Amino acid sequence: MMYYPYTSLIKDYLDISEEDKSENPAFRIDLDCCFKDKGIKGFKNFVKAELGLKKIEVLNIVGKYDKGLKLGQESLALMQEANLQKGKANSLVTLSEVYDGISRYDEMKKVARAAHSIYKRLKDKKGEAESLSNIGTVHYSLGDYKQALKYYSRALKIQEEIGDRSGEAVGLNNIGAVHTMLGDYEEALKYHSRALKIKKEIGDRSSEAASLSNIGIVHYSLGNYKQALKYYSHSLKIRQEIGDRSGEAVSLNNIGLVPSSLGNYKQTLKYYSRALKIRQEIGDRSGEANSLNNIGLVHDSLGDYKTALKYYSRALKIEKEIGNRSSEAVSLNNIGAVYDNLGDYEEALKYYNHSLRIRQEIGDRSGEANSLNNIGFVHDSLGDYKTALKYCSRALKIRQEIGDRRGEAVSLNNIGNTHLETGKLEKAEEYYTKALDIANELGSKEIDSRVLSSMASFCIKKGDVDRAEGYLKETSQLANELDSKSVTASAFCLSGRLQSLKGELEKAKDSFEKSIALFKELKDKFGLGRTYYYYGKMKSENRKLKEGKKYFIEAKKIFKELGAEGWLLKVDKELANK
Repeated sequence: MMYYPYTSLIKDYLDISEEDKSENPAFRIDLDCCFKDKGIKGFKNFVKAELGLKKIEVLNIVGKYDKGLKLGQESLALMQEANLQKGKANSLVTLSEVYDGISRYDEMKKVARAAHSIYKRLKDKKGEAESLSNIGTVHYSLGDYKQALKYYSRALKIQEEIGDRSGEAVGLNNIGAVHTMLGDYEEALKYHSRALKIKKEIGDRSSEAASLSNIGIVHYSLGNYKQALKYYSHSLKIRQEIGDRSGEAVSLNNIGLVPSSLGNYKQTLKYYSRALKIRQEIGDRSGEANSLNNIGLVHDSLGDYKTALKYYSRALKIEKEIGNRSSEAVSLNNIGAVYDNLGDYEEALKYYNHSLRIRQEIGDRSGEANSLNNIGFVHDSLGDYKTALKYCSRALKIRQEIGDRRGEAVSLNNIGNTHLETGKLEKAEEYYTKALDIANELGSKEIDSRVLSSMASFCIKKGDVDRAEGYLKETSQLANELDSKSVTASAFCLSGRLQSLKGELEKAKDSFEKSIALFKELKDKFGLGRTYYYYGKMKSENRKLKEGKKYFIEAKKIFKELGAEGWLLKVDKELANK
């Protein structure tokens, strides 16, 4: 084995085995260049650059990307000065991860490709796999899941060939994450489970916790909240045991998602606040912004829009300061949603369009579809159904192109709802059927409940009692399985409408009143307004005009406050007939 001066120092600074030193040609070439040509100065630059790269890993974890970017550029310059090719590639890979943190995906792809080219030339398979993985992450972050899968699969193949078990587990997790986004939950579980097995075998507890968390995400997406909670809690326990505070905050955040989906916002706030406290303590500014956004979402769901706006604005300020454009677009979108809920559609469109513009600039296609969908909702609320369809159709097209099956089902359902509002029943059924096919394929209870509710509403409007009963039964069953107050409240409203159609007025009255109580508890104004409208309609159609008028007036107050022009027109039409 060739001897190099300062070997003990190098061993302290680099995580490279004796075997790698002797067998890795890239390492030998770097050291030859560094010490024969540059002497002690080259060695010092080499060590300084390597230390810089190690520091960047920590800076990335705590969201200090501005410092990481500066340090990464300095390390790259030092490696270039010393003509250290592998060091240059390592610096480029690290820089790509900094660019990922601040959503500068063009630069991320550029430096990751440059690193891949060097690693390939040096026949450094491990580095080649890592750079391919980072290119995959660019596509994943931009919602181009098919391309992400292609690069992640290439990286995994190399990791398996060279016996890099740790890298193999990372590759399996990455592929699992893509399948989760594509709604292919069975495949996602398969890959995450394989990753978990490897991580347990090699004793990597930190990565084991990450895999448990990923499996929890799949179960959450499927609506299996008890299973999700089990995996999230296991992940949290490991992270607390090993002192991974950043990971602990992630687990607390994930656990908070479960009670939020079940309408238990008090419990959710408890977990989100603990996550926020940790992130502030460790200086994780990116994570802090994420937690602020999550807390804002809870207040938004509770109808406390002023407090929600306060948290969203704090998150937005941080995201602008650290240059995270992807997260900035999320906060702008959330602020737009507040104004949307308040009925200030002009302000809502301003923020939604700003969010859309950023997402288009950074190439975030998944986020772009989300923004287009929200803009479509605003126009739907304004009764401008033609424009609503235009935006929702653009969102649908993107989701189909990137293979986002879950998003595709949501978009199809939304377009069906718009057609239903305009009385185009055949068109509505066509879109609902497509949405239901995808929902059944995905096996997601949350998506299933949404589409089945729409189908039940469609059948009620059409007067098809038998089919309506079938869809409503499935919706109610899912509401019980999900233990979701929101889905249960909607199911009670649908039951009231169906029972009214069948002439079962006492049962309908009981269902509507249960729906009203739940929507009030959830502070869901739009859901409450719709239930008042249908309750008033039932009363009026059964000659209880005075009582019907009372509920129409209550509905009108809410829709006026929200600025829901389409629903206001419906209420005014009913009141004009009384």
